[in-house]
Amino acid sequence: MKKRYKYSFVLVVLLVLTEIGLRLFMDIGEKPLYEQNDQFEYALKANQDLTRFHHHYQTNALGMRSKPINPKDKKRVLLFGDSVLNGGTDMDQEETIPYILEKALEAYFKDSIGVYAASAGSWGVENAYRFLETKIDFEFDMICLVFSSHDYHDNMHHRPVVGIQPAWPSEQPTFAITDLFFNGIWPKINTALGRNNYDYLEGFDDSNPSPGFNLFNAYAQANNIPIFVYIHPEQKELEINDFNWKGKTLIENLDQNNILNLNGLKTEVLDGYIDNVHVNNKGHLLIATAILNYITSTDQLRTTLNIN
Repeated sequence: MKKRYKYSFVLVVLLVLTEIGLRLFMDIGEKPLYEQNDQFEYALKANQDLTRFHHHYQTNALGMRSKPINPKDKKRVLLFGDSVLNGGTDMDQEETIPYILEKALEAYFKDSIGVYAASAGSWGVENAYRFLETKIDFEFDMICLVFSSHDYHDNMHHRPVVGIQPAWPSEQPTFAITDLFFNGIWPKINTALGRNNYDYLEGFDDSNPSPGFNLFNAYAQANNIPIFVYIHPEQKELEINDFNWKGKTLIENLDQNNILNLNGLKTEVLDGYIDNVHVNNKGHLLIATAILNYITSTDQLRTTLNIN
């Protein structure tokens, strides 16, 4: 009986030490949280401020991974995208595209330029547009969409995922140990066994193109707001220096509708990737630089800034 208590005590101590160690050294146990929405499926919860993997992650009052909206901004650029633009917990807040871009634009224009990003994991273009339509309550001067080839056929389905699928948690993990298992170990086990970790889209027909690009274009034209698309290549596309058929079809569609698009194949490099789609801090810097170069090469933000 004494041995049983002794072993139980040792086990509890080990679990406590493991929990503390995971929180201190791996910085897990807290995640960015999501909320369901009838209009745009889901988005990040507002006013979050946390660290994970020792990377700072913060959302503003609208649930954007951006700083609070500054009423003193002279001009504002609004970015829309998915997990690539968002950066996730692999990226520190100040290493992400909007933060790099804002700092560079303010240095270039020598004035207050706000850059704000609406993004969420696995968002398609229509998700982003519906977010603009229902949530954005401030004035802005330019729209930039950051999406990839596969987003051309990424449609909304409104199948509940928040609080159901691990990628969209609605509550914080109870323990760092369970966080590690369910969000780190278990997905790898599923992959090793050939199971699909993202089976929530099975049974849907995604053969139709997303209406999001055309919706954004119509909005921009109606409100006289410049718009352009940065097409982020998958790593496999970068390896062969060519977009797949979805990417080529997307570019044809954008060109036919006179939507300016920037070709990420000319910008990005293989060592800027974390996986086939997501990019590291070098990738974020390269994308931000390409967007910066386009903006500063036009006169679209110069009005009222007194720049010659």
